[in-house]
Amino acid sequence: MKILLTIFFCCLLYLDAHSKELKIATANGDGGYFTLAKSIKNILLDSKLDVNISLIKTDGSVDNIKRLEDGSVNFAIVQNDVAFFAENGLNLFSNHKIDDLRYVISFYKEPVFFVTNRKDIYDLEQLMHKRVNIGKIGSGTRNSVLMILKEIGILDSIIPVTKGIKESLLMLKENKIEATVVNHLDQDILNAIKQGKMHVVPIKKRIVQALHNTYPFYTNFETKIFDESINTLSTTAIFVTRDDVSPLLVEQIVSKLYKDYNHLIFTVDSQNTKTPFSNNSLHFYHEGVKNFIDKNNIKIKEAVIDIYLLYIILSLFLVIVFLLTIVILVLNFSHIFHRYSSSHKLVEWIKKIYEFLVRYKYLFLLFIIIIIYITFVLLIKYFEHKWAIENEILSQFDNFSFYESLRWLFVFGSSGYSGNFFPNSEAGKIIASFVPLIGIGGIIALVGLVVYDKLKSFILEGKGMQAQKIKDHIILCGWNQNSHFIIKNLLHKNLTTKKQIVILADIDYNQIIKQYNFDPMMVFFVKGKATKREDLLKANLPQADIAIVISEDGTVESDANTILQVLTIEKYCLELEDEGKRKNRANIYTIAEIIDPQNEQIAIDASVDQIISLGNIEAKIFTQAVQNPGVARFLNEIMTYNDENDIYSFPIREDHKLFNKTYDEILTMLRKYNILLLSINIENKKNKKQIAQILKQNGLNKTIITNPFSDNEKNYRVQKDDLIIVLAQYEKNIIKMLKEI
Repeated sequence: MKILLTIFFCCLLYLDAHSKELKIATANGDGGYFTLAKSIKNILLDSKLDVNISLIKTDGSVDNIKRLEDGSVNFAIVQNDVAFFAENGLNLFSNHKIDDLRYVISFYKEPVFFVTNRKDIYDLEQLMHKRVNIGKIGSGTRNSVLMILKEIGILDSIIPVTKGIKESLLMLKENKIEATVVNHLDQDILNAIKQGKMHVVPIKKRIVQALHNTYPFYTNFETKIFDESINTLSTTAIFVTRDDVSPLLVEQIVSKLYKDYNHLIFTVDSQNTKTPFSNNSLHFYHEGVKNFIDKNNIKIKEAVIDIYLLYIILSLFLVIVFLLTIVILVLNFSHIFHRYSSSHKLVEWIKKIYEFLVRYKYLFLLFIIIIIYITFVLLIKYFEHKWAIENEILSQFDNFSFYESLRWLFVFGSSGYSGNFFPNSEAGKIIASFVPLIGIGGIIALVGLVVYDKLKSFILEGKGMQAQKIKDHIILCGWNQNSHFIIKNLLHKNLTTKKQIVILADIDYNQIIKQYNFDPMMVFFVKGKATKREDLLKANLPQADIAIVISEDGTVESDANTILQVLTIEKYCLELEDEGKRKNRANIYTIAEIIDPQNEQIAIDASVDQIISLGNIEAKIFTQAVQNPGVARFLNEIMTYNDENDIYSFPIREDHKLFNKTYDEILTMLRKYNILLLSINIENKKNKKQIAQILKQNGLNKTIITNPFSDNEKNYRVQKDDLIIVLAQYEKNIIKMLKEI
């Protein structure tokens, strides 16, 4: 038993010692990685971290990743592009990908400098057919160079040389090559540049941007060499490890490096990253790094390449929105959830969405088309981005903005013109092939829906089944032999202000149209009765100003139906006012035709604003024709719109000069405009209580003052909203007069 315990504790001691062993893969002894690694070692030793630290010289980033994989080292300094390719099984790691690679911290931007000994070379394209050292096989810089030359289009046109930095610089001095690539301008290179023997060929910003769009870990790098600004591309040197390394050890290392970040030694022409956790190209942070970040509340950005996953996530979201709207539109929730609508707010909310979609179906269809286009753009950009990375070719869709891609999709979808800009991935090609169907099909569907609705509306309108959308109109309830005269006079050419008319009656409107040829822009028809609220809604009662109820058969018995219609209209309007559906409107003005004068009081009790008793009027006209010959002709003239005198009316406003004037004063003022005052009506826009109070205050016994003969009538001064009834040749004369006073 003692032997077993001894073996167990020995194993624990061995494992503990092994877990605290820190082997860092750097590069060869003359590079910036080895110098950086020595500063890392010094920081960790100064902090008295209980670890054994070894610096392992290697052939560069690719070799470092391979050593991490085989376990010969547990930490490595690498370029972020090499780390990305290793994690995703691309480029030099196309045979397999390394799943347990984890990010620790970022160090500095690592530029790529093309150095040449030829004074006539000032652009990378001029390196065609030249001997160019692109770096040793296995180095991270070599990989960046290949991507740059491929994007420029000269990779297959150069004579490649694969030597180390020192050897390539010697070859450059001896004119054995025309250019080489370095990631650090040492003093020898700077001296040669100062003497004019060498210079740096810049990389254009558009080239860097194109690479950055597909591989976001490639960034722009600007520096000055003897006061000359040079633009080039850079990667970032990062610290990586394996997933199985102790989280506690990694957390301790990150804590020390983060605290003493400014004590790290970088190469002279490198640039520190903005933060120690920027330009990460790996998808996963090590668990120890996460613990340190969480404990210190450090805000970080996820790996830059993950931004493209947002495309597919947003696309799926848009697809879900699209499917939900289709379901909502297809299902009639008002019937399905009728019994639950009062107790479930969610159901009521869904019903409102359904009603909204039905009301704005054209916009809904357009919304669907736009959603499909946006989804297609996002999906194509996502698949094209993946294809470009896997094939090490830059994608046009990566270099196009979302707006440019969407614009291309609209043009391609509506015309089929691609402009030599088409997806390369199989998924992208399949999606793009559906675009013309959606574009042309969507337009056809939209046009078809509009045409269908117009035809349907025309048919329903002809049958009086279409709801009217006009406002401030007159509803003519019922139809008799005199109705067409009412419409003709309401729309007479001499009237400047006219209101549209909705005929609400249970009649065959097609016959009336053929007979009277009403203006279709001014006269509309709803088949129904004013005693039914659904019919009043079709006539748009909530937006109406006046309701005229006529006696349909001209008999005394029809008065009961007339009064019932008025009661329905008045009560419904009051309810609409309470519900806010007749907002900012006075109560509707009702005019009713009563056959039997004995029923007039009943009509008044039903809140009729104006009663017309044609029987009385006709009788009085006949009487006047007998007793006073010529009066009938006078009445006919003023009661019929013509080019002579007609009856008009207008309300008094407080800013009128007529305000607070007596009958005689108004009579004198109007005569200057060839207008004759007939009467003053004080009941306009006032309720019964207000009217009774005015009558009492002024000692009047009636609401109409015509040719006043009592002192009270003569002394009455018109108030706001009193209606002035006049004789004038044209309504435009009254409008002119009102503007002047």
